[in-house]
Amino acid sequence: AYSEKGLVYLSVCGDNENCAAGVGACFGQTRISVGKASKRLTYVDQVLQLVYEGGSPCPSKTGLSYKSVISFVCRPEVGPTNRPMLISLDKRTCTLF
Repeated sequence: AYSEKGLVYLSVCGDNENCAAGVGACFGQTRISVGKASKRLTYVDQVLQLVYEGGSPCPSKTGLSYKSVISFVCRPEVGPTNRPMLISLDKRTCTLF
């Protein structure tokens, strides 16, 4: 599953029409679920976060499933690059940031 290339499809606080029903984010050509849609925002260390949990099973660890941690960060400069970015994918914990 880690050879997956391609886009991350992401919706904020709701289902994503590119993913299966109830899924807030998915990625790759096979649209692996990386978390169920949620509207629960948290504020941690001056960062607004939205966590989507309960995605597809994690290939590296039994009992673990994919999750996405979406952080909303205001950049000092405004411009065309102000779009969502995949910062990292922790393959051990199957967490996308």
